[in-house]
Amino acid sequence: MERLFSYISAIEGAPSPVSLVDRVHHLRDHSDELAEVRVTQSLYRFSNGVELLHRREQEQQQSDDQLCAECWISYQVLNNNGFAITPSQKSFSNVCQQRFWLKMQAGLQGSSE
Repeated sequence: MERLFSYISAIEGAPSPVSLVDRVHHLRDHSDELAEVRVTQSLYRFSNGVELLHRREQEQQQSDDQLCAECWISYQVLNNNGFAITPSQKSFSNVCQQRFWLKMQAGLQGSSE
């Protein structure tokens, strides 16, 4: 069984048992009467054939001094290439939440070895 944590770690540049081989990146801004939103979407391909979609949406009017500004971050396995990857998707409501999850998962990985 593969862990989604390993793939997200590789994307973040942390040590990982999988290696990133390609990224296709799309950026789109849109606005409505309430806010201007930046949407970043990236398709990541790994050396084992797995493909992962990363999406991030964030309002552009937020103050830069907000430590953990609200944004929507998601990861979804699009092609598991025959690997059982768990979970197959994960969402976060800000960067701090994602960092905490990665830190906790790294701790679990260390304790299982």
